[in-house]
Amino acid sequence: MEKKNQLLKATKKAENELKNFAEAVHEFFESKPIHYLILACVCIIAIVTGLSTMPEIKQKHGELLEIIGKGILYLFVAEMVFRIIVTKTKFFMNYWNIFDLLIIMTALYPTSFSPIVLVVFRGLNSLNILNIFPRTRHIIQGLAKSAPGIISVSFLAFIFFYSFSLISTELYREHAPELFGNIGISMRTLFSMVGEFTWLETSDSMTKNYPDAWIFLMIFNSVLGYFIFNLVVGTIVGAMSEVVEEDMRRKGTHPLDNHVKNLKEELAEIKKMLHVAKKK
Repeated sequence: MEKKNQLLKATKKAENELKNFAEAVHEFFESKPIHYLILACVCIIAIVTGLSTMPEIKQKHGELLEIIGKGILYLFVAEMVFRIIVTKTKFFMNYWNIFDLLIIMTALYPTSFSPIVLVVFRGLNSLNILNIFPRTRHIIQGLAKSAPGIISVSFLAFIFFYSFSLISTELYREHAPELFGNIGISMRTLFSMVGEFTWLETSDSMTKNYPDAWIFLMIFNSVLGYFIFNLVVGTIVGAMSEVVEEDMRRKGTHPLDNHVKNLKEELAEIKKMLHVAKKK
């Protein structure tokens, strides 16, 4: 029985020590010096990748630049693996950690395009934490906070887009197969109308066989090009406003906080005056 209790105590002690170690590792990698180091490494990768695009420099120092770039990338990989092993589920509780992990995994994928340049985006997290440029921090946090709203709006936009593609295919594929021959061609045509603002040219080319086609295309362009776009912009602006307000409340500089503080001071003064009046 005593051996069992001792074993349980030893196990609990080891678990606590491991938990404390994981906490220390998490705090270490979230500290400002480490983020300054990460930002410095990101800047080096950006410079190295830029220099690699110059034929003269690449011919002379190509191997050195590749060693530096891959060395930093593998350092990031080792960091991620170590943090996941030690901190486990706590690592995935921060969406920035997931973002960094996806960036590094993508950078490791072998393609003709040099994916190592994607590691530059890892600097967004460090800029957010270090608060070097407060306005930049607000923008980054606002974009991150607006992500669920943007996903919802994008889903809504896709429903509209797919529905309009189906309708346009059924209406116009007979005499305009090059623009609306099937669902794939219709989606490409409608997407180019929104992205490249070609709905006038498209409607003009269809007036011979479909005189009223411009009405349908104008409705589509209005819904997708203006309504959905404004929803996305509104979602981002709203999220950024919330971030700015939260930051002001945290610092105690929000106008409402000052107003409440003044009201409390005035109320305390009134109570004091009433108390004095009662004594008299």
